[in-house]
Amino acid sequence: MWLGDEQFSHYCENLGLTPSVDIPLHDPEALEMYPNLEWLFDKRRILDIQKMKWFPHGKEHPDFLPCFSKPLQNLWGMGMNTSHCVDREDYLKNYFPAHICMEVLTGEHSTFDIALDKMKVLDWRYTVGYGMGDGRFSHWQSLPITESPAEVQTFNRRRFILEFVDAHMQDYTGMLNFEFIGDKCIEVHPRCNTEMMCAWGSPYIKQVKYLHEQGTWHAIKDMKEGCTVPIWGKLNKKYKMKLADRVKFSVAEGVNFVYYDIDEIEESNPPGGQRLAFVAGNDYERCKEHAQKISDYFNG
Repeated sequence: MWLGDEQFSHYCENLGLTPSVDIPLHDPEALEMYPNLEWLFDKRRILDIQKMKWFPHGKEHPDFLPCFSKPLQNLWGMGMNTSHCVDREDYLKNYFPAHICMEVLTGEHSTFDIALDKMKVLDWRYTVGYGMGDGRFSHWQSLPITESPAEVQTFNRRRFILEFVDAHMQDYTGMLNFEFIGDKCIEVHPRCNTEMMCAWGSPYIKQVKYLHEQGTWHAIKDMKEGCTVPIWGKLNKKYKMKLADRVKFSVAEGVNFVYYDIDEIEESNPPGGQRLAFVAGNDYERCKEHAQKISDYFNG
């Protein structure tokens, strides 16, 4: 079964895509399934592999400023409790226990989702996030990786992934999600990218299911690119939605799935706001239009 996400599980059940084996969808379930890969969730290890600079947040004299403060481990995701410390005042104000400070990175924010069978990469997916500031994104859009200029621009990232797999994932079969800023990797997750799976739809989900069940992956003909468009609200505010309205907004032309976060852990959000839902599909303009309607419902 799909582990850790009831909404996605119901979505797949309606598509007839319930797996016969356990497949983790989020980090807590991935950690339980792959305890030998616990080190992947330690941000320091990922930085050390790339010889990137970091230091414990809390030192009286920071090693460098500006810096970016983040939990050394965050299984709930969404960039929670992160901060950009420009000066010493920021550094002291934004202190959290068990945080590290790393160098501030610039460049394209992207993810790569690969299907892996014991060091053999069976499928690549490349997705770009368009930031709004304070940890929020206006949308994520997957792009063809084999077309110029993306093929050239992503060369260093793809090389890092292949070297990482060769060095650390010899016995692993499953999905791997890599997150980058520029050409530097900031996170590695031994799991699916649930949000983009909703966008890519049943042809992709079916292959993820087969990979875990049978260790096979069949190339997807005429694979469409996908996008997700989040709906944001205010932090520390409780949002509700009537069931009838949820059903009404769950279906729209050009939309594969509407995922609601309002029932999830409120604390798992970036500093800039609370994600209330996201719209996933293959048509960005239609997903954006539908996301705006849901935003108007929540935010007036």
